[in-house]
Formats: sequence, C-alpha cells, structure tokens
Amino acid sequence: MMNKRKKRRLKRRLKRLLRLFILLLPVLIILFVLLFFLKERNKKEEKKTNEVVATIEEKEEKPVTATILTAGDILMQDPLLVSSHYKKDANVFDYNSIFKYIKEDYSAADFTVVNLESTISNGNYRGYPRFLAPAAIATALAQNGTNACMLANNHIYDNYDDGMNMTINAVEANDMHYMGVRKSVEEKTYFIKDIQGIKVGFFNYVFDTGKVNNSNKSINSIPVSAASEPLINTFNYGNTQALYSEIQTGLAEMKELGVEYTIAYIHWGNEYQTTENSRQQQIAANLCELGIDALIGGHPHVIQPVDLLTNSSGDHQMICIYSIGNHLSDQYKERMDSMPTGHTEDGLMVNLTLQKNKDNSVSLIQVDFIPTWVYRTPNISGTENPEYFIFPLKNPNQIIKKAGALDIATDVQESLDRTNAIIGNGIQKISNALPITNN
Repeated sequence: MMNKRKKRRLKRRLKRLLRLFILLLPVLIILFVLLFFLKERNKKEEKKTNEVVATIEEKEEKPVTATILTAGDILMQDPLLVSSHYKKDANVFDYNSIFKYIKEDYSAADFTVVNLESTISNGNYRGYPRFLAPAAIATALAQNGTNACMLANNHIYDNYDDGMNMTINAVEANDMHYMGVRKSVEEKTYFIKDIQGIKVGFFNYVFDTGKVNNSNKSINSIPVSAASEPLINTFNYGNTQALYSEIQTGLAEMKELGVEYTIAYIHWGNEYQTTENSRQQQIAANLCELGIDALIGGHPHVIQPVDLLTNSSGDHQMICIYSIGNHLSDQYKERMDSMPTGHTEDGLMVNLTLQKNKDNSVSLIQVDFIPTWVYRTPNISGTENPEYFIFPLKNPNQIIKKAGALDIATDVQESLDRTNAIIGNGIQKISNALPITNN
C-alpha cells in the first residue's frame, strides 16, 4: 500500500517537474539564443578591432611615397604635321597612337612632366625653325597621363605673345599644369604641387639670347615684348648671378610654404653634344650650393651624362641629369646630316621616388632611368605619310614583343647601347648614394 502511495507521489512530482520544464523551455531557448548572438557579436567586434588595429599598424609601418616622372623634348616638326596622325578628310589631328606604348609609364607615376617644346597655334602649322603646332598634341599628352608641361624652352616664343598665351591656354584646357611661364606677374615664378602628401617645388628656366633690336630679352633670337619679358623664366649666361638670386628667393618662399623637395628643370647646353659644357657644370654646382635637390636638363636633343653633386660643406647632395634628350621628334638618323649617329632618336625618362620619413624629412629612395626610342614607320609606298611611336626600353624584349610586326629589335639594342654608354657610370654613382636625405 505504501509503495503505491510513494509511486503516486513520485509520479505527481515528475508531472510537476515536466510542466515546470515545459513552462521554462521557451525562456531557456531565448537565453540560449541570446548567449549565442552575444558570443557571435563579441567575435565580430573583436575581429573589427583587430582589423582596425592592423590597418593602423599598416599605415604606421607603410611610409608615404610619391613618384615623379620627367620626359624630354616634344618637338613638333613638319613631318609630324603631315603624318598619318593628321586625318585629312576630317581636317583633325590625333596624336594618341604615338603614346600607346608609353602611356602605361605616364599613368603609373603620381605626377608626370614633359617638355612641350612647340608653340600651340590655331592654324598655319609649321616646324623648324619656328614650331607652330596644333592643340591636339596637348590633348594627346593629357589623355595619355601627362600632368604638367615645362614651357620655359627656346620655342615658347615662336609665335610671340599670342602663341605663348595659346600654349598656356591649351595646357590648362586639358587639365594640365604649366611651369616656366606666367599669365601675369602676380603668379609665382615657381610651381608647387602636393603629390601624395609630399610638397614638391618646381623651377623651370630657359637661356635667353640677349638684346635684339629694342628688346631687353630675346628667346631664340626673337625679341620678347615688354609685356612678356617678366612672364618667361629666363637666364643669361653672361649674368647667371641673377638666376641664382631669383632661385634663392624662390627657395626661401617655398620653405615658408612647406615645400619638402625641389626640382629644377633647366633648358641649356649645346645642341647635339653628348657631353655637358663647362657652363652647365658651373650652373649645376651653384644650384647644388643653393639647395636644389634634383636638376634635370633639356635642349641638346641628345642624352647627356648623369651625375651626383655634393655642395662645398658636404651636407647636401643633388642628382643632376644634364640632358634627357628628345622624347618625340622627327630627328631620325637618316635625315640628321650633322649627327647621323642615332642619338637624336634616343630619350631618357627619369622617375624619382620620394619617401616621407617618421621624422617628417623627405628622402629620395629610388631613381629609375627609363631609356626611350622614337620609331618612325617606313614610307614604303612613297605616298603614305609615316606614323610615330615612343617606345620605353626598360624591358626591351617585352616591348619588341608588343610591337609585333614592327622590325625594331636591332634599333632598340643600338639605342640602348648609345644611352648606356653615356649614363652608365652616373647611374651607378647615384644608386650607391641612395637613399638621399637633404635637410
């Protein structure tokens, strides 16, 4: 009897427990779900925190860098004005195909500068000795990755005031910067650009050819008007002290404006000489003394040596490329009676890599010298106009392969041999000195 009572009590107890469990089950499920989601949320938050920390660490570890690519003379000679790049039926010029092999190099740099050594005109186009070119060349440069044009060269005044103004306007209309000339005296004689967080200051000067007729200044022996005289950055070999004084003033102003690295583009030297002259050497030495960080020259239409200069106190170094040669021209060796060696077909692009250090100093950590060569298609039929291409020769086998049916292998090797013979020693000297930090 007692056993039966016990069994009944136990049964009732189990039923109560079961009912209680059933009542508590939803609460337990909710608690379980909440715990699960809280755990997952904590995991996600921890992951996000780790990612943020990793990103911060990565930013801290990865320094700011900027690359500046400089290319040489763009000479729009007569054959380029009647070449296959001129669409006669539509009466338009299209120079884009010239840059199809070099475009990748332009675009890869953070800032690309070329020397536009031709005056833009709205008609009556012509080549040597006074270069009047269509605005289409500025358009093609911009569309293929150029960011700025040096305009202080000995052909900027080939079409007088109007030509200089049209050149400035064509550059600006294509969203490029200009340097070496000004629209008004209110503009600075120098140009400053923040490139990837590093402030770089640029100078651009051309030699003048002295007084002609009633003018105080001439460019390429063309008298410059009184209105334009102060608007073109020039220097005279007979009074280089004026150049040094102006650059010294510019450097002081730049420093106040936070400039951290300076580049001087100087149009100088003797045409078709593959070595610099004593006047170039003297100017370069003085610019190094003033504190210029890099000097890149043009005008000789051939490449000249590369060097690393040190100031007299031994605490400042300046890389110097006396001439980077032609970038685009029709000066192929078969028509250069005065220089049939092929050097006028060769050019040099200089790519400077700058780095901002933890102490906010800026170092030149890498200099890439990229040889270039201008190819002119043969006029096989005698009636067709040639086409031009600029080839970068940093990977010669790759560019030969890209050129496809064009038979360029021998010419490419000859161009490389000519360039290496001129700049080989200087490249090694600069490479051994890197990184270069000038305070």
